[in-house]
Amino acid sequence: MALALDVGGTKLAAGLVDHTGAVLVRHQVSTDGSGAEGLWGTVAALVDGVLAGAPEGVTVDRCGVGCGGPMEGFGDRVSPVNIPQWRGFPLRDRLAGLLGVPVALDNDAKALALAEGWLGAAVGCPDFIAMVVSTGVGGGIVLNGRLLDGAEGNAGHIGHVIVEPDGHRCGCGAQGCLEAEASGTAIAAITGGVVRIEGVGRRSTQGDVRFADVLETMGARVTWGDDWVEVGGPPSGTSLRGVTVDLADLSDTAPTLAAVAVFADGPTRVRGVGFIRHKETDRIASVVTELRRLGIDADENEDGFVVHPGTPTPAAVRTYDDHRMAMAFTVIGLGSPGVTICDPGCVAKTFPGFFSMVESLRASTTADG
Repeated sequence: MALALDVGGTKLAAGLVDHTGAVLVRHQVSTDGSGAEGLWGTVAALVDGVLAGAPEGVTVDRCGVGCGGPMEGFGDRVSPVNIPQWRGFPLRDRLAGLLGVPVALDNDAKALALAEGWLGAAVGCPDFIAMVVSTGVGGGIVLNGRLLDGAEGNAGHIGHVIVEPDGHRCGCGAQGCLEAEASGTAIAAITGGVVRIEGVGRRSTQGDVRFADVLETMGARVTWGDDWVEVGGPPSGTSLRGVTVDLADLSDTAPTLAAVAVFADGPTRVRGVGFIRHKETDRIASVVTELRRLGIDADENEDGFVVHPGTPTPAAVRTYDDHRMAMAFTVIGLGSPGVTICDPGCVAKTFPGFFSMVESLRASTTADG
């Protein structure tokens, strides 16, 4: 019996698989964890859960791992573009130490290619390419019945072929990679998904719900019900517009508007919020500082800020132990790969399940096309 482990930027999945390819047990969790060891703890807990669910008498004698790339030494060390916690992480050795059985590790899309050639759509095909389009984009290439490995095990990593030289910034640092233009994350952000929020609507007394009006002014599609509001991206062929707005009565939304403004077609000016300098952090200075860290041109004013649109560059964003900062800059991360949120646990103050909710929305948007 083999333990199978899939390590991706959005989720971790593990299962027990027999010699026929049948899956006996399967568990899945979000790719959560602070730092390299925090994420390893999530993996170890997932593995323990799968083993605990094994049928009586079943013994695992090997482990196979598919992991996002790139990697070094044919899996000796992994550095998945969409998992910033791991850079040169010795995943295979750590699993071998945990399980006490041989561990085989390869790029997840190459593992997919092997599986499709064994039991799937490519059975009997000597030459084919298998692609993964999810949080990232990957590929595995089989020629003359043999899987191509490359010098370090990264052959077929087609997600980082540049297809739009002036396109979006990729998490790998390049611009216009296939992954930045066509991954599930990029599709949802670039084409604009639709989110319905239940429990607040045109009759709501919750002041911040009027933030939807600001988004509508920027060009977003907004539909109201008595107890719900639905927000979608701008109509096809149009972009979000920069606006000038007084957020004195919606001050908690100022960091979020700053994040959205990055993707507008002109500057956004926020005023009337000088008092938010005295929140959990100085939300004017901190917003401007972290936008600049991402390569975005932003200016600080006495009672607000100005954000100029641009393409964010990969960076780790400080949150200053402020849940609003973490949530707001996550919006930028959805639209531009490579944004890492430091101390994501600070959202526990008001919304402990925030990042799980974001991942479920992203997965839903991707599944809907």
